[in-house]
Amino acid sequence: MAYTAVISKLENVRKHSNADRLNVATCLGYQVIVGLEAKEGEVVVLFPDDGQISEVFAKANDLVGYTDPETGERKGGYFDASRRVRAQKFRGEKSEAFVIGLHSLAFTGYD
Repeated sequence: MAYTAVISKLENVRKHSNADRLNVATCLGYQVIVGLEAKEGEVVVLFPDDGQISEVFAKANDLVGYTDPETGERKGGYFDASRRVRAQKFRGEKSEAFVIGLHSLAFTGYD
């Protein structure tokens, strides 16, 4: 598995066709699902599909889902323990990659 990530900008940010709290954008030719806070031209970290996010990055950004042993509640992020990035549909719109804001790199200590 590759830990490939690319720094790029969001383009063509638009409303999701079937969700009130999601938008759709284009990033390096990939269609991606983003939150409402995503802005045109925002710089993001893009992980193409069929790659894998490193364990260090995933842990620092709470991206791996888990069940809280005390409450039984689902917590954490979007990925299972394998941290594989896969194209998937969100309410009928396909996301071909995973994007996250530059804040996700804060754990590195670099500005």
